[in-house]
Amino acid sequence: MQEQEKSPLEQIGDELKLLFSGEQEMYGALKALGLVPGNMLFSHISAERGWIRGGGETYALPFSVHMKGENKDGKYAHELKLVFKACTPFPGPVPLLKIFDSWIARRKLLEANGVSTPVLCGAFSALVLEEYLEHHLSDVILQTNDRFSILNELGRSLGVIAKLSFNPPGSIICDLRSRGNDVVFIDFGYDLGDPQLPAQEATAMDILNRTVRDLIIWKISAQEEIDYFRAGFLRSYGRLL
Repeated sequence: MQEQEKSPLEQIGDELKLLFSGEQEMYGALKALGLVPGNMLFSHISAERGWIRGGGETYALPFSVHMKGENKDGKYAHELKLVFKACTPFPGPVPLLKIFDSWIARRKLLEANGVSTPVLCGAFSALVLEEYLEHHLSDVILQTNDRFSILNELGRSLGVIAKLSFNPPGSIICDLRSRGNDVVFIDFGYDLGDPQLPAQEATAMDILNRTVRDLIIWKISAQEEIDYFRAGFLRSYGRLL
């Protein structure tokens, strides 16, 4: 008899127990992660679907933790959006866990240099639990009233990427997310590229020019807008190109 496929909520429960094997209940695992504040009560978890392809090297399982609380103004509800990501790199000679460890190391390197990444809640055995960011940077840039500051922040972040000698093989900005007023990197594998040491000015120039072309495709082509992006890039890269 064929085993019945587990529901998204059952899958989430299994993954939480994997991260915190001592916790038998989903709620206990969430408490252990510090995701349910002491002044709030856990209500329920919701998920629209199970595991889906999240990129060339990951599968993703997004879900929401619903909580409720009460203060002097009355009762209120809070929704925390999270996502499990499973590392599924292209087949090759490098062991899976070694690739996963390199992704975590890259993530920490970017964070240490001021590049924003999703809040990391847990990582174990090629599995990550992190903040879920549903807003694509392109949508935020086109809708915000503060476009110049986000373009400047985009330039600053990509300037750091170039300074750290990463060499993205394609368009890096299509994968970026935003909380509404920032620029967040969510991919630390193939799309980030391998570092080329020492840093190559030609690579930095290529990242700069490719991103300008992508911005123009996004209908962001006013010279002042491009100048804000370019200024942020050059300031963090630390040298003229």
